[in-house]
Amino acid sequence: MAIIAVISLVLISFHKVPAQQSQGSGYIVVTAGVGGTYVIPVVVQGFDHNNNDQPVNSQTLTVNLTVAGEIPPPPPPPPINCAFDASPNLIVPPASSTLSWSCSGGGGAAITCGITDSSGNTVVSGAGATGSTSVAPTSTTNYTLSCNTGAAGATTSVDVLVQTTAPIIREVPP
Repeated sequence: MAIIAVISLVLISFHKVPAQQSQGSGYIVVTAGVGGTYVIPVVVQGFDHNNNDQPVNSQTLTVNLTVAGEIPPPPPPPPINCAFDASPNLIVPPASSTLSWSCSGGGGAAITCGITDSSGNTVVSGAGATGSTSVAPTSTTNYTLSCNTGAAGATTSVDVLVQTTAPIIREVPP
């Protein structure tokens, strides 16, 4: 997108003969979002109307055009994509489950991850984009993985189901 600034220059000559008006125009193209001052030289040529319109008194003027540019908003940060898994996702205490994660994206910026449980307790803090940790909840617990680059972020969660009652085993009579 370009903004076109049109500059018109109107000159009036004052002599003993009736004043005559001559006009010239030009344009410059200014890129949108780029503010600044543009210096445009303009040559003004006088003519002696009493002497067969002979050129006289050439002057060079400078026109300063100031454009207040709008700075376009920055592009959105590249997204972060995360895979988060619990293995196994069903345990019987005192067994444990391994939480594993792998994140990518973010435009190459360093990704920092953390995990909290459904009670708000921090399980992992300041970890990298990939990793794993072992958990041994005593009741079904939701774990939330939060990763960010400072500009972009991603959140996902996984449940570790805990079977708290032992299965009933019946003895089959012979």
